Parts: sequence; C-alpha cells; structure tokens
Amino acid sequence: MKKVRIKKYFRSLLTGGSVGLVISLIFFSGLFTRLEYITSDFRRHLVAYQNVKPNSDIIFFFIDQNSLNELEKEGIYWPWPREVSAEVIEYLEAGGARAVVFDVLYSEPSVYGESDDQSFSRAAEEFGNLTVAFIFSNEKESQSAPDFSEEDIEKFSVDISWENSEINIDSFSHIEPPIALFRERVKAMGSVNVHSDVDGLYRRSSLLFKYQHHYYPNLALAVLGTLWNIEKVEISGNHLVITEGEQIIHRYPLDKQGQLCLKYYGEMRETYTNYTIASIIKSARFFTSGGFIEMYNEYYNYQGLFNAWTVLQQKLNEISDSLEFDAQSEFDQVNYYLHEIYGFKYDSLSQMLLDINDQTMKSIKNEEYSTLKDAIENFERNYIAPSSFKDKIIFIAGTAPGLYDRRPNPFNQNDGGVHLHATILNNLMSDDYYYEQYSAILIIPLIFLFSILTSLIGSRFKIVQGIIITFLVFISYALTAVIACLFFDLIIDFSAIPVAIILAFLTGTTADYIHESREKKFIKSAFGQYLSTKVINQLITNPEKLRLGGERRVMTAFFSDIEGFTKVSESITPDQLVQLLNEYLSDMCQIITNHDGIVDKFEGDAIIAFWGAPLDQEDHAVRACQTSLEMQQRMVQLRQKWKEQGKHQLKMRIGLNSGPMVVGNLGSNERMDYTIMGDSVNLASRLEGANKFYGTYTMISEYTYQMSKDFFDFRELDTIKVVGKKEPVTIYELLQAKNQIVGLIRQGINQYHSALTAYRSQDFSEAERLFKDVLNYIPGDPPSQVMIERCHFYIDQPPADNWDGSFELQSKG
Repeated sequence: MKKVRIKKYFRSLLTGGSVGLVISLIFFSGLFTRLEYITSDFRRHLVAYQNVKPNSDIIFFFIDQNSLNELEKEGIYWPWPREVSAEVIEYLEAGGARAVVFDVLYSEPSVYGESDDQSFSRAAEEFGNLTVAFIFSNEKESQSAPDFSEEDIEKFSVDISWENSEINIDSFSHIEPPIALFRERVKAMGSVNVHSDVDGLYRRSSLLFKYQHHYYPNLALAVLGTLWNIEKVEISGNHLVITEGEQIIHRYPLDKQGQLCLKYYGEMRETYTNYTIASIIKSARFFTSGGFIEMYNEYYNYQGLFNAWTVLQQKLNEISDSLEFDAQSEFDQVNYYLHEIYGFKYDSLSQMLLDINDQTMKSIKNEEYSTLKDAIENFERNYIAPSSFKDKIIFIAGTAPGLYDRRPNPFNQNDGGVHLHATILNNLMSDDYYYEQYSAILIIPLIFLFSILTSLIGSRFKIVQGIIITFLVFISYALTAVIACLFFDLIIDFSAIPVAIILAFLTGTTADYIHESREKKFIKSAFGQYLSTKVINQLITNPEKLRLGGERRVMTAFFSDIEGFTKVSESITPDQLVQLLNEYLSDMCQIITNHDGIVDKFEGDAIIAFWGAPLDQEDHAVRACQTSLEMQQRMVQLRQKWKEQGKHQLKMRIGLNSGPMVVGNLGSNERMDYTIMGDSVNLASRLEGANKFYGTYTMISEYTYQMSKDFFDFRELDTIKVVGKKEPVTIYELLQAKNQIVGLIRQGINQYHSALTAYRSQDFSEAERLFKDVLNYIPGDPPSQVMIERCHFYIDQPPADNWDGSFELQSKG
C-alpha cells in the first residue's frame, strides 16, 4: 500500500482506538449502568408484548385493603387470627391444591394465643406441602432465633456441592425464622431477602443464602424443592445445577453474586390469576359450613319448574367432588330425594344452569324460571368452588397499604414482593429466564471493534454514505440485541457499544477520506488477469482477505496436461494449433472460475490452478474434484465435436494434491504474479504425470482424498514414491460423484480393492488372480493391467522384507 493510505488508516485506527479507550473507562466506572437498565427494560417489555404467558398453575391470593375492610365488618382486625389462614388451607386441601406459599413472616407467636398457632400448624401439617417465608439480616440489633436447632438446619438447609465456581453467596449473621411450632409442621421455608439494582428495581434474585456455614434457599427455590423433591444441588462454574441421580436435569445461570436474571411476564394482576383473600375466606366458610344445602333446597322448591325438566345430558362434579365434610351426607340425601320423587338428580349447580338455558326451559313462562336463574348466577358469581384450585400453586401475600412488601420491577414501580418470588418459581419451573452478558472480556473488545469500525467508516466515506452505513451498523446491533432478547432470552450491552458507535463515527468524519475507487482499481489491475469476476468482487467487498506478499495456507493445487500434445502440435499448422488450444483452454478455465478457482498460469498446453486463496475456502478440495469431473465431462463433449470437425481427439490428464503451500504476489516491480509454490504443489504436478503409468486421467493424493471422500467415488490405485520424494503417498482415481458408480463397474472397483489388499500383503499370486478378475467386470482396465504386470514381476523378484508396499516411479511421467 502507498504511504498516504497507510497514514490515513493509521489516523482512523488511532481515532477509533481513542474513542474505544474513553468508552471503556466510562464502562468500568459504572456510568452506563442506568442507561443499560433503561434499554434492557425496553427489551423486556418487547418480550412481554409477544403475549408470553406465565405458568397458569400459579395463582395469587391478595390480602388487600378490601379484604381487611370486609373482615373488619365481622369484628376481625389485623393482624387476623391465624385460624383464618387455617380455614383457607383446609379449603385448598379440599380442592386438591398442589402447594401453598405464605409470603408472610411468622417469626412471632400469634397475639391470639397458642391455640391460634395450633390451628394454623395443624392445617399446615394436614395439607402437607406448605411453605412459609423468613428473612436474614446483618443488623446488630437483630436477634437470631435461639431455638433454631440442628433439626431445623437439617430440615431447611440445602445440601450443596461446589465445582470450579467463584460465585459469592450472600452471607448473613442473623436469622428470623418462623416460630418453632410452624417449623415443625410446614414442609419448607424460604428466604425473602432480595437486592435491588442501583435504580431501585428488582431484576434479579439470589437463589441461595449462607448462614452459619449452611446454605438456605430463597422462597421460590424452597417451593421448587418441595415440588420436585430436590435433595441436593451443585454450584458448577456459574450455574446452579439440579441433578437426578447422575443426570443433570436443570442448569440455572447465575452471576458472580449467585443471582438469577428474572424474566417477568408483565404486570402482576394482568398476567397471573388472582383473588382477594376475602372472597376465598367467604367461599371457604360457605363450602365448609353446609350452607350450600339451604340454597339447594331453595332452588328445588320450584316444583313446577322441575316437572318440566327431563333427562340430564351431562353430569358435572364441580362442587360435590370437593366436599369432604359432614355436608356431603346431607347433599347425598337431597339427591336421593330428587331421584325418588322426580326420577333424576343434579350433581352441580352449573349443570342446573345449563338446563335452565335449554330450549325446553325457554318455553316455560313463569316467575320461578327467572327467579331460579338469577339465584344460580348469583351463587356462582359470589362463591368459588375449591376444585377451581386443583393442582394449583397458591401464593398468599399482603398488598394492602401497611402490609405491602414493595418490590418495584420494570413493569410496575409499586409491585409487591410476591410477584418477584412467583416469577422466580415460574422461571425455574419453566427454564425460562434471561441470560445477561456484560463480561468485560467480551464488551471491551466489542467497544474497540465498533469504535474503530465506525471511525474508519467516518473517514473513508462521504458524509451521507457514512451516516447511512453507520446507521445500518447501529440498527444491526440494535436488532441483534432485540433478537437476542426475544428469541434467545439473552440480554447484551446496549449502552456502551451504541455510544461508542455514534461517538466514533462523529470523530471519524474529521479524518481524511479514503477513496474506494483507488482500492478497486488497484485490486482489478493487480488481480484481474487471473481471478474470476466473482472473486474480484469479493475482494473489493472484503479487501482484508487479500494479503500481498506470501503466506502459508492449506490449499489444493491443480495440474493438467494434454496427452500426446507434442505429437498433435507437430501434425497441424500453427494457426490450427492456436485455435485448438484457445478453444480447449477457454472451456477448461471457464469451468475452473465457475468453481472460484484461480488460474495461476499456462505452460504450453498445461494449466496450473489452485483453490483456497486469496479467499478462505474450507471446501477447496471438493471444489477441485468437482471441477476436474466437469472438465473431463466437457472433454468428452469437445472430442465429439472435434471428431465431427475432423480434428484431433485430445485427452487431458489431471493431478490434484492438497496440503500446505506458499501463496502470494511474487515477481518484480514491473510484473508480479499471484502464484503458489512448495512441495505440495510439486506433488500435484507429479501426480498429473503419474496418470501415464496407470492409464488414468484424474489422479489425486491421499490428502485430497481425505478432504473430499464424502462427496465422490474413488478407486484407490496404489502407493507410490514420486521422483524427488522419499515419502510414499497413496494415490486414488477420481471417478464420479458419490454413489454414482454402480453395477459391474462398482463390482470391479471392489474387486480391485481386494486385489490391492492381497498385493500389499505380498500375496502376489492371489493379487494377480484378483486383478485379472477385475477385467471380467471392467474389460481392458488399464490400472488392473499395470498391477498384473507388477505382481508378475514381484513373483519373480520378491521385494525386500521391509517393503512398505510402495512402488517407486523412475520418471516424472
């Protein structure tokens, strides 16, 4: 490159690097944190707008202000007797709830006496899967429970193993657990300690806490432990791992503080099913008191209406399924009476309402119809059947002012802590959470990358072009951040890097402009004579792919030659020779460039080409093989054409080899060639000549074979030592695309391989027989004839005892 161009690039690199350094320092200072929270919350909202729904099995019971007011009318003031909570637990047990979680602290005995605590503890024990909250603290005035025993530690702590992890679990000096009576009866207890981000919002939560050399779960993990019967967890690297036997069933990503990045699904009351605790208490008392029997009897007093009802179409069990009290027997008596008097009975109020809406009933015009219909609708509007909560996970928490455990999140600045704990449980159960990637190891290189990139854009392009390109870079990164969040639950930086993009572009526009046309002109003039238009265009788009001078690469070299060309050239005029060669070379080179090969040079009738530079081509060997097949196929067509024109029937031999080669611009100041050199190149040339000894036309080395064997059919020919090489190389004949060789030819190839095995085992008589047998499948097969003569030679003059199975060629071919 010219010095002025280097100077301009250097200036752009210096500008971009300076911007990257400044942005990196700001990133380390934490000044981008609040901006990052704003942009990440925007992405969280986009996810929520996609109607992503939480687990429908999680339900909230809110102790709200209306509930407090309702119970005050009954003379019950806060704090309520724990007997009220016991009623709710019994109601949920009747309905078959899966788990109950009290986001309520019970660190002090009930003000209503021990009997009140006994009622709660009995209900908790009978229910079975009940979890309560507790807290840790480091405050000096806090007092740990003196009765927190070894049995409590054994029951509520988590058995953890550590493996290659530097996660720092929060440690506390004081614990405020539920009272001892509750600890004896509940299934689990979980900590409700959480830390907010610097802006006061709760976007993440610790899953584990340390107290006196033991680890305890947060509320959600404690509930999960009861649902999944978790006995042990592992902290492995930056993950919390749950195993079942030796099998890992869940891996939860944690940050360095052991926190999980939470995925909220929207505002609590809009995304989760929720009820006021007053409505639940009312329903619980109704269904446990037998009061519903009076209501049923009231319905059945409308005998004129009953006489019109006929046969039930369906029987539901919304109420009776959940009745496990003395009221069940009364209900059975009512049904028995209906069956005896009217010939039918009802199992649910919902079925009764369905029949009332039946067309038959619409024909009945009397006061009883509308009265009964209104009564039933009023019943279902005011009472909730316990079966509604079958297999549900119930969170009970206060939301009234004064009871509020305020934990703001990106969706609600006044949200309650119960939403946070339910979200954690939801995330853990569904393996649905966010991954955050703010590692400086990743962010800092990206800051410098984008700073330098946009600085180059600003100095290289005109202002309008630069703005458009920089805008596209910005939008591309923004889309990447959004897509990562929407589809991969990944939150990446969208504060430092976007600022770096904008600032670097603004500073880069002060640098000298780099003229794109000069670079295009240079590339075209330097490489246009031996690169295809497609490769030229790729180099113009990605000039970094072009490395002037020399470099070592693993590539595939191609050599071809016309069989008996000297004899052909002596039998025709120079004009005819040039015309014939031009037609041949034009068609062959076109096939090479069609597969993005580089035509290195012509040496008379020989073509030298290669694949793998200047652009990276991992499939360079496959391209070379495909090109060779198409060239041989084209030669068949040309020979037919030349035959019709009375011209010579040219045949082409090809040699391919893959391996390390030196490639680059070599030559003088006046003339340079982009060419290849090295032992691997020489071997390709030797293989082209070796075709002559085996009567083949496309020979490849074992190295090319290994890179392309999955795409083509080959015949392993022999192992040879070419002139000038001491190491033997196994050679193959390229035949067709994969699985295209069938029938007798395939049988002949297989027989050839069997013969080759016998030959290498020095069983030359058997090998000779097998090679001769190949001729039955492939009449006149040249390689088989060569090997038959070889076997005959070795039968008369056996090789040395240390023979390696190779045959040394005495000439280049």
